[in-house]
Amino acid sequence: MRRAIVLAVLVVVLATSLALVSAASAADRKVRLTVKEKSIVVLVNRERSKRGLKPLRIHVSLTRAARAHSRDMAARQYFSHVSRSGRTPAQRMKACGYSPTRCRRWSVGENIAWATAGYAGARATVRAWMKSPAHRRIILTRCFRDVGVGTARGALERNGITLTEVTYYTLDVGRRVRL
Repeated sequence: MRRAIVLAVLVVVLATSLALVSAASAADRKVRLTVKEKSIVVLVNRERSKRGLKPLRIHVSLTRAARAHSRDMAARQYFSHVSRSGRTPAQRMKACGYSPTRCRRWSVGENIAWATAGYAGARATVRAWMKSPAHRRIILTRCFRDVGVGTARGALERNGITLTEVTYYTLDVGRRVRL
């Protein structure tokens, strides 16, 4: 009897593991995240899990939008939710395919960060976001279901000083409820 129970538990664990691997593989086919990008998603989902919230799912359109914004900030040496061309986070996400078309509800949010040297890691970035009420609110908003992360390396001019080896982070989150 004990052997049958152990075998049944092993079958359930194996089936669950295969399902998770299949889901991860399907997501990877859509978009390949860098190590830093994956780390951000894992750490954000850990914070959500601690509070009983569902994990965010990687979304290809949000990833495209986040990466494009991080690259733009790095290339043009600025730090803002609004791009140099005046595009807002919602406009950028729509342009990358995360559209409210045929949705009865659509909402998006964005966190950005920059860091140099030892502060440029995923852990330090998520920790800083969680210490900021506005950034924490974006991460812990119950309705959000999708996520995209983008990182880029570049320089940043602040107060007349050019910082080199800067890592830019963009975390785009959203939810679309179809009609």
